Amino acid sequence: MTLLVDNREHDEMKKLLSKYITKYMPNNSVEISIENIDDVVTDEVKFAQLEVGDYADPENGFAVERKSSDFVSEIRSGNLFQKLLELSQYPKSYLIIDRPLEEVYAEMWKRIDSDRKLEYHKKKKNFHGQKNMVVGAIASCCIRGYPPIFCTNKKEAAQLIVRLYYKAKDNKDRQVVKALRPKVTHKDRALNVVVNYPFVGEQTAVKLLEHYGSVEKINEGLKKLFLKPNKELMRELGINKRNLEQTIAVLIGDVNGKWNKNKF
Repeated sequence: MTLLVDNREHDEMKKLLSKYITKYMPNNSVEISIENIDDVVTDEVKFAQLEVGDYADPENGFAVERKSSDFVSEIRSGNLFQKLLELSQYPKSYLIIDRPLEEVYAEMWKRIDSDRKLEYHKKKKNFHGQKNMVVGAIASCCIRGYPPIFCTNKKEAAQLIVRLYYKAKDNKDRQVVKALRPKVTHKDRALNVVVNYPFVGEQTAVKLLEHYGSVEKINEGLKKLFLKPNKELMRELGINKRNLEQTIAVLIGDVNGKWNKNKF
């Protein structure tokens, strides 16, 4: 079980990968030191000319196609989609871009803006056209099952590749578990009603429901408190006279918020 790296890969990526292959090695029982680090890297990484992908572990069905400044040119030529088609023979395969999308656009604009023969409005039109092409290509990659993973730089890309490699060969069962929606109880529904009363927060709603037991009894209790204030109980429940008046106006009032004493 060895990670094969295309020998035509960028030298910086080779160095970073050799560094992270030891750093992120799971359950490592070998003490890595300056003296034996080359042996550890040699055991875990092999450099070869790959026909599919830039990184591969055929035994575990793992592969990565890495793109950098060639991302846009590969889209234009159509080579990117051909490579993704070839990559699909690996069940665990990914498309990684070692730069953020904003940087891809910035480089694209810089190339267009360098053409002094073009007027500015034509440059902008050209840029928007190419930008739409890239967005369309990204959508096409997603439909093919390869949503591009944009990294900040080569360092981050190398870290991700190594982590993916180790996870691809650890044989852990990562079946998707559906998150169960918590069952809504009668108490939850009651709280949802009371918490919408004027000036009644979540804590006050809980206190009211615990004290009175139901929304109906809360309404009756609040009316009684309004007619005959009990300062000690009101303090305990977290309500005051002014807020109580607002609540009563909603419970027994009209659409203008004016309460009708005849409804008592």
